[in-house]
Amino acid sequence: MTDRDAQYDNRGRCDEAFLAGHGGECLSGHIDEWPEAALDYLEGHLDAGRAVVVEAHLASCPECFRRLERQRALSGLLHELPLEPAPAELEERVLEAVLATRELPGRLATQEVPPSRAVGEASVPRRETEHLEPTWWSRLWHSRVRPWVPASIAVAALLLGILGYGLLRSGAENQADYAGSRLATTAAPATTSEPAQTPTPGETRKGAGSTVYAQYSTVTALGSPPAAEAESETTATAAGTTSETIATATASSAETGYLAAAISDRKSMIAELAQVQGPVYFVFVSAKLGGSVSAETSEAVVQQLGNITGLEPLAASLALDGPTFAAYVPREDASALVDLLLSIKASLQLELHLEPQPPEATPERISRLFAHKQEFPVLSAHRTPAPAVSAWSFTTSTLLSPGDTTKRSIPTPDEDGSHVLVVILVRR
Repeated sequence: MTDRDAQYDNRGRCDEAFLAGHGGECLSGHIDEWPEAALDYLEGHLDAGRAVVVEAHLASCPECFRRLERQRALSGLLHELPLEPAPAELEERVLEAVLATRELPGRLATQEVPPSRAVGEASVPRRETEHLEPTWWSRLWHSRVRPWVPASIAVAALLLGILGYGLLRSGAENQADYAGSRLATTAAPATTSEPAQTPTPGETRKGAGSTVYAQYSTVTALGSPPAAEAESETTATAAGTTSETIATATASSAETGYLAAAISDRKSMIAELAQVQGPVYFVFVSAKLGGSVSAETSEAVVQQLGNITGLEPLAASLALDGPTFAAYVPREDASALVDLLLSIKASLQLELHLEPQPPEATPERISRLFAHKQEFPVLSAHRTPAPAVSAWSFTTSTLLSPGDTTKRSIPTPDEDGSHVLVVILVRR
């Protein structure tokens, strides 16, 4: 009989004599009930006695063995992602708050905790913390996050949650860039006397913020804004040496009802989805020169979108550029959709723009696409209860019943303003 077999007697009960000789203890239930031990085992931090216990359980429980192997693969993915280490003082701040409010045996803690000191100085009194030994919590903050994924959580949701930290960082950077780009476009440099040029549709403006300004082309099927909105006027300053270009096409959709400038930061994307009229286009482009996404990366976008949302790409005859998706999204779910797309962008090292029209798409192709509006699904987001690593899950529903081939006209969700028609495509 091996050590693994000896942990349990022939009735499946924990053999305490065996465990005492190995410095271990019984593990009740399945692996999700002792995630800290499982994570320590994966990272090689578990002492020999407890490691024997974990291995014995895994040898007798195929379900837990599969769960651990899946966690091992996902933990490997996590460690490959470029995450920023948490501030060294963060653990001390958390412990300070806990120690200041916790209830001690027989009485409430009344000791006054000194205010936080400057970064790098200890904030927790030594007598309260000197007995504490490094734990998995300490290693978590001083290395990188180690999420244990319950069996009920889908792998797709896990991947989205793993990317969350990087997404928050990229979102903050994009917001700062966007603010800078808006300032940069309000006036031309003092040495120029010519109005700034507005890039053509699909052209990416190089410089602060990665903001793309685009003009509308006339597309009857979508309802173009008045031509005057696409014009620019130049106003001379009193000194007569500086020209200020005011592109009326960049007016907010709150005023015009149309998205007139392609944007790439999270906050502005969410705001536009909440108020824009007509369809909008999320476009994945390569960060490299040319903007075209490779076939392999394009397929990865399709797989991630499909796994997480259930959406399927449209038929090749309806695609606007590369793989194309279309769905009606409730306006209140704007933030969930934007966060999802930004997480895919971050994981595949792409760029994502919300554009007023698809790049290089002809009116005929757009008209052909929207002739199938009744076939587009509704994509809804739902809050995911704890302990899920992702705050949102997604479901799709169709307007027509399965097998309904009638040509009858039915209202679409965007007609009453409650939903926005979103087209997602990968530039090829």
